Amino acid sequence: MKGSETLYRLIIFWISFAPFIANTQSIRPPELGPQLVVNNGFEDIKRIPTKWYYNGEDFNLIMNKWVSPTLSSPDVYTPSTKVPEGWAEKGFGDARPYKGRNMVGLTLYGCEHGKPHCREYIQSMLKEPLIIGQKYYIDFWVKPLKKSMLCNNIGAFFSVFEIKKELDVQLKCKPQLNARDIISPEKNEWIHIEGIFTASTAAKYIVLGNFFADDKTKTMLPGGKYPLNFAYYYFDEISVYKIPPFTEAPSEEGTFDACCIKKGDTIQLHNIYFDFDKSVLRPESYIELNKLLRVLGDRPSMKVHITGHTDIIGHSNYNIWLSRNRANAVREFLIENAVDEDRLKVVAMSYSQPAATNKTEEGRQLNRRVEIIVIEE
Repeated sequence: MKGSETLYRLIIFWISFAPFIANTQSIRPPELGPQLVVNNGFEDIKRIPTKWYYNGEDFNLIMNKWVSPTLSSPDVYTPSTKVPEGWAEKGFGDARPYKGRNMVGLTLYGCEHGKPHCREYIQSMLKEPLIIGQKYYIDFWVKPLKKSMLCNNIGAFFSVFEIKKELDVQLKCKPQLNARDIISPEKNEWIHIEGIFTASTAAKYIVLGNFFADDKTKTMLPGGKYPLNFAYYYFDEISVYKIPPFTEAPSEEGTFDACCIKKGDTIQLHNIYFDFDKSVLRPESYIELNKLLRVLGDRPSMKVHITGHTDIIGHSNYNIWLSRNRANAVREFLIENAVDEDRLKVVAMSYSQPAATNKTEEGRQLNRRVEIIVIEE
């Protein structure tokens, strides 16, 4: 390898594991499936930029296959991009792409300092949905604006549905991959970020940015005079690959008809399972939860109650606590996958509404369940 690629390489693990470490050796597996990100180097644009970018629609009119999922304005840099004088004085546009002719820039920190568009994101549909249980390798390149603050929490989130926010807001999602340490190259070089994760949803979209608030984000000032009070990074060459062995897509035969759901209906999530005395979702629950995610994504005005149920074993007060935790496990899964929390309310039912007999283990397993009640369509 040549140039900066030999200088900096950051390895990021799935967010529930250890934070990334610096290393000169790539974790890229020797065999990979097809590349799943469309226009991964931002070389395909709809039109030549003729102005600066003041909202997400400006970005969407220029870039092909990528969009801004919020009203914020990611920046497109091409050889013809003319940065306004005030922003050029801050250093915007003074970097060259890692590869090719184009790159994208995102503000990742600075809400508390009044920076316009303090959280910017880019989103693209994958060539095919992720497969639950399949391992994937992701990599991309980032470079900070020379005078920008440096930060951590540069992450990638895979969403089941397309995110469309009509406000300039922080996306409160749980990224599958996230840099826990500050991305700080010694010589303002491009940094390679890579990682491996196992898909828990049949996500169709990839979103890049910072999914954490300012007070949850680490920062440091760069060297030199007159540093900026926000963090801004360039992005280039985003790729996602399957890792052998390849997993077949699981059957998604429905237990409910999404098109017929209306206010007052109870959605029976029969395939949401918990072990005895536990509130952690079992992996076989993900298929059913993916269908619920799609319904909530397709119908953004729908609000629901998430009701938790237990079997009859144990004290009443304990089972109320346990049923609430089980309902909260589903709620947290939905919130982490881009469903607004104000659409979701938790209700603890304990063992007051059994779905089957409590005299057998099979029946008790069916009673350890979560149901969805539609409150608003």
